[in-house]
Amino acid sequence: MALVTGNITPDGALIEVLVGVSSARQGLLERKGFKVPEKIPVHAIIDTGSFATAFMPKVFTSLDLKPLGPVKVRTPSTRPGEPHTTDEFDVSVTLVSGMQEVIKLRIRAIVSDDFDDWPGAPQGLIGRDVRESGRACSPIHAPFLSLGVVLLMPHDNQYPSPPAHASG
Repeated sequence: MALVTGNITPDGALIEVLVGVSSARQGLLERKGFKVPEKIPVHAIIDTGSFATAFMPKVFTSLDLKPLGPVKVRTPSTRPGEPHTTDEFDVSVTLVSGMQEVIKLRIRAIVSDDFDDWPGAPQGLIGRDVRESGRACSPIHAPFLSLGVVLLMPHDNQYPSPPAHASG
């Protein structure tokens, strides 16, 4: 069994994932003779309290994806009866262990601008939907996903500080 490893950073529990077009879109592009965009490596925070996985808009733009449509979401900062509207995308999220792709999941991720855009900063978060998607995987990939992640505590100055102009 491969281990997905990450670090505990000031931003939270951080892992690397690969975000790509969904298997359905990949198949369509291949059948039509179009190039399939390369998967994008993303630093992502594991957020077991989030119902959805979210990535910065540039992740979806880099994959040349159009939204499936708007979706209403509730967050701790939304008022009752006033959900926030954001775009939803059909993507693949691949968990990795070192250089090995461990499991590829098809999910609907939402867009979020709530990430710093400096090198090394998280560009997404992995929500409970990834774990739930893993339960529906074929036995070839995994009968279920038990997200057991090894997280390492940071050493002094191990992580880059945000640039002086970054907010935080």
